[in-house]
Amino acid sequence: MKNLKIAIVGASGLVGQKILEVLFEQGIYQNSIITLFVSKKSEGKVLYFKGLSHRLVEIDETSAEKKFDIVFFSAGEDVSKKYAETFAKNGAF
Repeated sequence: MKNLKIAIVGASGLVGQKILEVLFEQGIYQNSIITLFVSKKSEGKVLYFKGLSHRLVEIDETSAEKKFDIVFFSAGEDVSKKYAETFAKNGAF
């Protein structure tokens, strides 16, 4: 499997962390480049998962330009409505 570029929007929340767990259990996490998007208040913090650290990145209008393969949204309806279409237009599933 190629290295997938995966984003999780709302990664610091309970659902976002569960998505990370499932990706790990399915062997997808280990073969992927993961970006964890959060709100401005959590930007720059570090999330530790399975002994690895991930810097949390604030989502903004330019986030979709990084060309992700898959994007998971767990940040609520308003954030999904604001950003999902842009990610999809840039090729993300």
